[in-house]
Amino acid sequence: MLFTFLFLQANSGIAQNSTRQVKFWITKARQYMNPNPDSCIYYSELIQSKATRQGNYWAMSKSLTYSGRAKEKKGDPFNAIRDYFDALMWISKADTTDDYNTGVITRNIANIQIDHFNYEEALKYYDSALFYFNRHVLENPKVAKQDRDYLQLYTTEYFKVEALRGVKDIESAQKTLVRLLNDKQTPNRTAINSIYQIGKIFNDLNEPDSAKKYFQQGIADVRADSLRKAQGYHNLAMVNFQQGDYEQAISLYTKAVAIKNKLKRKESLFISLLDLGESHLMNGNLKLARSRFGQAINTLTTASINANPEYYIIYHFMSLASGEDMEANWEYQRKFVDCSQGFLRMQQKIKDEARKRAFNLSLDQYRANIQHQEEVNGLDRKYSIWIVIILVLATAASIIGAKTLIVLWRKKREKKLNNVLRPRKIHTP
Repeated sequence: MLFTFLFLQANSGIAQNSTRQVKFWITKARQYMNPNPDSCIYYSELIQSKATRQGNYWAMSKSLTYSGRAKEKKGDPFNAIRDYFDALMWISKADTTDDYNTGVITRNIANIQIDHFNYEEALKYYDSALFYFNRHVLENPKVAKQDRDYLQLYTTEYFKVEALRGVKDIESAQKTLVRLLNDKQTPNRTAINSIYQIGKIFNDLNEPDSAKKYFQQGIADVRADSLRKAQGYHNLAMVNFQQGDYEQAISLYTKAVAIKNKLKRKESLFISLLDLGESHLMNGNLKLARSRFGQAINTLTTASINANPEYYIIYHFMSLASGEDMEANWEYQRKFVDCSQGFLRMQQKIKDEARKRAFNLSLDQYRANIQHQEEVNGLDRKYSIWIVIILVLATAASIIGAKTLIVLWRKKREKKLNNVLRPRKIHTP
């Protein structure tokens, strides 16, 4: 008995240590997700090796989510989207639903689709993410409207607007943005971004003056040296560039670059440096254009640049800025063509993978399972109500029956007593 007790205690201690170790690795993976993607992937793989043996579905889904984000950062969207679908698979195996994390993962999948111009696919996943976030909030009434969980709804609605613009559904995009701006619970950063999106829509509709008005409003509403102010300068510069006012565009892009460089936002800084270089190019200053393009290339890894069409277009501009250096011109054009062809292949791979994995995982079935569970719970509540009603009626009937029996018994008893006590008639002869 003593040996068995010690053996069980030892196993319990090992299990607790393993669980603590997994939690520690999850913390490290989350910590390294942005600054050091390779370390994040390393810790994620450690978690998966341990959590698989433990049957820890939550840890598996978390590690795969962090791994997917890290692979996105490294410029590997295909393996990122595979990790996201694996994370959804592990969530679906769990006994309980996890609407919040399911919403986060499906939104990440939608963001990858947006980056690869698969707007219709992205819309489906944004709708799924909104469904799960709404479920999470409705089932957790204690979640305050200022909490991160609730704010995911607003962020996802805002991201969805980009997909609506992509499919040219401008009316729906405008309605969504107006609703976000009129909702008093909308967080300030989402409201500012929504103002910028309205400006972009007016710019799409070839109404630059209205676009400028919204961009200027957004700049005025945010504090100095914030990323949203930098984005406002960038958007305003974009309109001036399209109008041919390159000097004003250069001035505004320079302001955006200064703020983003201070904040160390590499992806956003790359875009501003790229557009600043293009403005110098159009203004005829090839030397400054080449300098800004070079700064942009040094900001991100080659893999990240080559995987994103918004980034690798820099090779085309560098070719134009090469001037009479024909060798450099041809080299940059070759890089641009190679990246374009690679992107088209990756775009199709991601679309096919999403459709295949969605079919295997059956996100619709997963949603149906949740709805079925809700119906079952509803039926359970319905049956519970009927059981309570029946019990109440049965109790009432028992009480009435008991009272009736008591009354009948008393009447019978009184009748007996009356017969005993009734004076007898004396018969005289």
